[in-house]
Amino acid sequence: MKHTLSILLLLAVLINGTSCARKESSHPVTGDYMVIGMAGGFVAYPVLTYYLINNGQLKMDSTVPYGAIPTDINKFNFNIQCSADKYQLVSDLLNNIPSELLGMDNQSIGNVFPDAGFTDVRASVNGTVYRWRFQADLSGTTSTIQQFVTHARLVFQ
Repeated sequence: MKHTLSILLLLAVLINGTSCARKESSHPVTGDYMVIGMAGGFVAYPVLTYYLINNGQLKMDSTVPYGAIPTDINKFNFNIQCSADKYQLVSDLLNNIPSELLGMDNQSIGNVFPDAGFTDVRASVNGTVYRWRFQADLSGTTSTIQQFVTHARLVFQ
């Protein structure tokens, strides 16, 4: 009887401890710099717009806005200084990178809508460069990721 009771108690703990509810266990991490770009879309010549958040400034890339997306950050030319108001829209992004993204490096996140393109984010965290391609539909992701991407997309306003 005592053995059966112990087994039932163990089963109850296991069943309650493995809930199907999604648990979000992300905390913000701080980045060294961040590049945010809007790319793709189902058009003949997709327009590429990229920004750099670094050293308390927001700068826009001035390279040719059509064609392949540079894989190397040094291929961009971030020489157009953006306004202080525009910088304020995204100034706290570097301090609020969801830690769960660090385990999702170089991934396409969300559901693809070819016509919508994607948001390309690259960030250096403690000297390690991460890259994420956030698709238009993020409904299957955590609310933390959704909030981060919504905030990052403010730069395009």
